[in-house]
Amino acid sequence: MKKSSINFIIDALLLFCLCAISGIGLLIKYTLPSGQDRWAQAGAGKNLQWLGMDRHQWGDIHFYISLVMIALLVVHIVLHWGFIKTIFSRMVNSSSAKSLISWCFVFICLSLLIIPFFVKPSDITRPVENSKHTSHQHPQAPVTKHAIQADLKQTTVINGKLRLQEVVDTYKVPLPYLQQHLQLPKHVNGEAQLGQLRKQYGFQMSEIRNIINQYHEECQ
Repeated sequence: MKKSSINFIIDALLLFCLCAISGIGLLIKYTLPSGQDRWAQAGAGKNLQWLGMDRHQWGDIHFYISLVMIALLVVHIVLHWGFIKTIFSRMVNSSSAKSLISWCFVFICLSLLIIPFFVKPSDITRPVENSKHTSHQHPQAPVTKHAIQADLKQTTVINGKLRLQEVVDTYKVPLPYLQQHLQLPKHVNGEAQLGQLRKQYGFQMSEIRNIINQYHEECQ
């Protein structure tokens, strides 16, 4: 196959990946929104899907297509390396400047790819007061169904990024109760993320809200 034909195929695939990444990004942002935006669009407790997949599953597809696009870009650069060197030499005459610009560019590109594996996310979970420190204070009002529903709508959003323990701490539902009603094995601990558990055990985020309401109804 001629080099020109290979270039055409790669460019066409790059355009396809670019359109797919952009389209899925818009789908996740506007058609399958998260949290408060989803509640405003479809109502509380709704889990939106398109073609049988929710925003997290479409996010996985978005990620894999981006990997394919990176691979195609590498091939594209290799095929056009001679052209790139010629144009770069015309733009920058100094050898030392060429080396400096080249190494800086490579360093920035590699950093953007590697940094996500080393950064540590910030924990923005609302602190839960320890009962030892609150025992001498005024007793808190009992948690009612309406309070839980208000908390669901106004504060913490139940999504795939939350840990199981965060749901336990925020909505005062025992971990064994959640494990039982979500049909999770007992070895699943509170550090597991809801998104990973949902993919592995097949429940919906709306089921967690229903379980929270059910638990507090039973406690009344």
